Amino acid sequence: MDWLIEDIEKNGPATTQDEVDQRPVPLFEGPPPAISKMSAMSWPLFGLKQH
Repeated sequence: MDWLIEDIEKNGPATTQDEVDQRPVPLFEGPPPAISKMSAMSWPLFGLKQH
């Protein structure tokens, strides 16, 4: 998740839905990593949407 940390350092946190929509999220190949409920619940704190 280095891309997320770099994005926040460069652009600050995305605090509105419009800011979230404007931020690109890299495409990942392969099987998704295991994500706990707690980490998935924290996605909005980082300006991410669950798909």
